[in-house]
Amino acid sequence: MDVLVKGAGPAGCTAARLLAASGFDVLLVERPRTGPDHQMVVEQPVAPASAAGTSRLLLSFGGEAPRDFGRSNMVICSYRTLVESLREAAVAAGAVIATAVPDEDIPGLVVDATGAPPHSERPGHGWTVTGTWRNCSVEGTVVTHLTQPDDENPRAAPVVVRVVPVSGAPGTATVSVTTMSSRPLAGDRIESAVRSADPRMAAAVAVSPLTVYPVNAGFAPENAIRDGALAAGEAAGLVNPFTGDGISYAIRSAEIAAEAVARHRKDPSRVSDAYQAGLRASFVGYFHTARHAIRHYHLAWRILSSSASSEHPFFRQSHRAVLFGGAMAHDALRARREPADPVRLYLAPFTMACNEVAVRRIGDEWPLLAMHTLGGRDGLHRGIRPSALFAGALMAAGDHPDVRQAPVAAAIELALLGALAHSVPAGEASAPCRGVDWRYASSVMAADYLLATATDVLTTARPDLSAAFAAWLASLVALRAEHKAEALFETFFEFPARLGTYAAGSDDATADVLRRFGRTCGRLFLLAEDRALLLERQGRLDTTLTGALAARLTGLPVRFGRLSENEMRARRNVLAEKLDETIAGELRAVDESVAKAVPARCERVLRYFARSLANPVPGADEEAAR
Repeated sequence: MDVLVKGAGPAGCTAARLLAASGFDVLLVERPRTGPDHQMVVEQPVAPASAAGTSRLLLSFGGEAPRDFGRSNMVICSYRTLVESLREAAVAAGAVIATAVPDEDIPGLVVDATGAPPHSERPGHGWTVTGTWRNCSVEGTVVTHLTQPDDENPRAAPVVVRVVPVSGAPGTATVSVTTMSSRPLAGDRIESAVRSADPRMAAAVAVSPLTVYPVNAGFAPENAIRDGALAAGEAAGLVNPFTGDGISYAIRSAEIAAEAVARHRKDPSRVSDAYQAGLRASFVGYFHTARHAIRHYHLAWRILSSSASSEHPFFRQSHRAVLFGGAMAHDALRARREPADPVRLYLAPFTMACNEVAVRRIGDEWPLLAMHTLGGRDGLHRGIRPSALFAGALMAAGDHPDVRQAPVAAAIELALLGALAHSVPAGEASAPCRGVDWRYASSVMAADYLLATATDVLTTARPDLSAAFAAWLASLVALRAEHKAEALFETFFEFPARLGTYAAGSDDATADVLRRFGRTCGRLFLLAEDRALLLERQGRLDTTLTGALAARLTGLPVRFGRLSENEMRARRNVLAEKLDETIAGELRAVDESVAKAVPARCERVLRYFARSLANPVPGADEEAAR
């Protein structure tokens, strides 16, 4: 036996499968399964074939209209079915199943996937109460409800209700009630929370015993090694503290553990360090900031609930970050359907360093923004991070991107988020709560905070760039005030390209090529977003045609003779074809401009960046066609 894996849940089975497939002798120890089965929502790439699709995902806040995420790649299946499919895959790969740890010597490599430890009073620990309920008319819809905070007790822990319909049993659902408190909710509070989660749950009644589980959302990389074992999944505290979800995190942590063991099979002493580094890279900052947001739940809830009906990308991304959690875990699952991308892997150390700078600066003071910065699934950062463009420009002089320049890239990305927050129109008001319009007030405060923080980060790291940075911010503000969307995005993407060439010490001719490349990137970004808006597909700004027109974050009115929204919808296919032609022309211009003007490695990065801009969500057209 080379590796002992304790716990045959999603994390344990995944680790056992990957390690066995890598040639290790793996013993997977499973505990007797107790308690009733329950329905859950998982990412489609890991779901068993029998899983049922879900047509809608709702995030609700009580009296406010819910945020409807529409279709997703999340599917419904039972926990036992999921675990059984993962267990069968582990056995097929060569893992051996046992029900107890053998008496023989334990190997030096142990993966602990035994789930949450007994409840602790430490931050990030709480409870989930799960059971089967009837009179739940939510067929085809998964509801996540964040309850209104207690006005009389500002320190009260939030209560989150998750309703997952049972396939083939109309009116029946698995209902989970999660709270990050020292004890689970009493029965009457559970019933009240469930019935207020959605109007269709008003008459819901529990028809099974309610099962209480401890929840461990206290992840920190330094605590992921327990008694020499690699703790994975909930044993490591990898659970979304807002929703109680942890399947995707469990699977990703198991993948990281298997990668660390396989990479250092000849030197097991390095496995722990490699595992912690992998966890830090995949989940940097998210759990810390999410727990901090839970502690400031009054403020977080008011911002989220007041903006539930807003189509503005700043608020849509905030809701997505809460519901779906850290983007890194979902990126790993998505990678199973997409080929490995060498450019993204090459730039990963630089973008991770950028993440760490941003989260370290804003994680404690404004955790909801830090969650936003880390991104929700398929969010603004997918493939088009300004840090990648800045890194590409750094390479124009022939060197690798220097991670010591990460604070500059982080400042640019924080400024992007600030500019996005500032674009919330004053007319998009919500009903005042305690005399405050939380939607508009929070966007203004967030924008000012982000721009101020971005300026501080940059001037601390590179004071010689402060004048250029201030001038760039001023131009962004002016262009937003003038509602010039194309010029705004041209200016935004031109700056990191220009700054990167300056920091790298490139000559004037190269700097001119990169500046023109940056402006082309701005046009590509807007063209691709406008195409997604017309075809009602998700783009990086994660908004709708109505929302983009209201925020004036689209070039469609100028490009197509100021057609009305209804006219655009009626002619969407024709207009989208025209945008495709323009995008193709811009990409040809990109290829011509960078060919032989920069080193080959830099050229590959720049071409990759431009094509990522042109195709916001790879495979979206094919999936829509299917």
